[in-house]
Amino acid sequence: MKKESRLAFRRGLRDGVPIALGYFAVAFSLGIVARRAGVNALQGFLTSAVMNASAGEYAAFVCIAADAAYTEMAVMTLVANARYLLMSCALSQHLAPDLKLRHRLLLGFYMTDEFFGISMTQRPTLDPCYTYGAISVAAPCWSVGTALGILAGSALPLRVTSALSVALYGMFLAIIVPPGRENRVLAGLVPLCFALSFACSRLPVVSGLSEGTRTILLTVLIASAAALTAHVYAPCWRLLGRAAAYLPLPACWALAGGFALFAALCVFRRRFGRALAAVLTALAVFLGGWGVSCQKAPLAAQITSERISLEQLCAQLAAAAEENACAAPDADAIFAAVPASLDAAADRLGIPAGGFAAPRASGLPSLLTRLFTEGIFIPFTGEALVNEAMPACCLPFVACHEAAHARGVAREEDANLAAYLACSLSDDAFFRFSGAVCALSFALDDLRAADAAAYARVCGALSGRTRDALCARSAFWEPYRGTRAAAAAVSVNEGYLFSIGAQESGTAAYGEFVERMLGND
Repeated sequence: MKKESRLAFRRGLRDGVPIALGYFAVAFSLGIVARRAGVNALQGFLTSAVMNASAGEYAAFVCIAADAAYTEMAVMTLVANARYLLMSCALSQHLAPDLKLRHRLLLGFYMTDEFFGISMTQRPTLDPCYTYGAISVAAPCWSVGTALGILAGSALPLRVTSALSVALYGMFLAIIVPPGRENRVLAGLVPLCFALSFACSRLPVVSGLSEGTRTILLTVLIASAAALTAHVYAPCWRLLGRAAAYLPLPACWALAGGFALFAALCVFRRRFGRALAAVLTALAVFLGGWGVSCQKAPLAAQITSERISLEQLCAQLAAAAEENACAAPDADAIFAAVPASLDAAADRLGIPAGGFAAPRASGLPSLLTRLFTEGIFIPFTGEALVNEAMPACCLPFVACHEAAHARGVAREEDANLAAYLACSLSDDAFFRFSGAVCALSFALDDLRAADAAAYARVCGALSGRTRDALCARSAFWEPYRGTRAAAAAVSVNEGYLFSIGAQESGTAAYGEFVERMLGND
């Protein structure tokens, strides 16, 4: 063994000690489960020696306890361990191209979450001896811990073994909590999956299936739904939006009223299970569609390839606004022109084009104004609603922003970027005027905070029409700024944007597209 490989092996031994301790504790609890399935110590030791996967091994013991068929056990174990296929593919890109096949096979055999995690930290490529060192100290603890758990389970009282088996649930919590803290949508889906599992154990037809079969079905269906969501949400919102457009009023208000009435009746009749099922279904639709959309990577589109200063950007936007200043069309004409404007920018933005319904007036402008809300997208009906009471100069930009949500652009800064590009590329001069004025408003807010003197220079050079539009926008919202209703709405929106994930800056995310306009990544 070369000196570098010996050093890598020693590092692996050192880094494998914490893994070994964790493996022993979890394997001990797993051994108690194995004993309940009728597995003896030798069988448990050999099972852990050839199956380096806690979830897969637990699934196998559950199938054994349920006297399941071999095919069911094989499928259950395959599903439980499917993530290791992806991990192996990822790790293969981290290996030296000339690494021999025997090393690749051995690394694949011992692929676990922990070994994968520490192996991926090695730079520039992984020396397999490092992983072998960790395996040498951790793998025996996994097998021995299982055997000792079976032996202890035979000797300890039933109450003690039942208490120790709770540690296995701690293992699963340790698997799902760290990713849940990073991905809040995942954190919401986990309890939803628990609820669906419980529901399946009570439903008339599904409850008759074995526990292993139910787990296989739930795992495959939930994972497939999550995977397909990334591709089907925009087409679904396209169809929903077009269907809702035939109604004289936004469908979302009728849907909200019907949902509230159904929930109230369920509570009044003490049918809390139905009310809970309705809430969980709504949560699943929201997280599965809109929640997943919020986890997408930001749009790759940039406004300019050259970096410019904030003052230069404000001057450019002011000039664009003055150049395109014109009379405003009526609101219905503005809303009708939005799909074509977004279609023109679709290739540059990388979003779907064609067939989307036009945004529409909210029907409740007074309420939205008091709540300090320019517009809202309803994922349940695919409707992009705009506060029609706003000054006309705001309508094209806000309408494009909400309509971009219907095309899968969930992040607020991305929706503003899409709205600006759609307006600036539009054939309609008033759209170009609206895009420049609204973007200028965001840019001026940043400039005022960064350089008061530059802010004063830009404002002093503004033309009459541009200044009038900015003043009209500000004056419209001023009476409601700081009111209790507005403060509550902003607070709720702040919490929502933070909790949904990928928008930790809250409402500040709306103005972050200015950085992209400056040519910054």
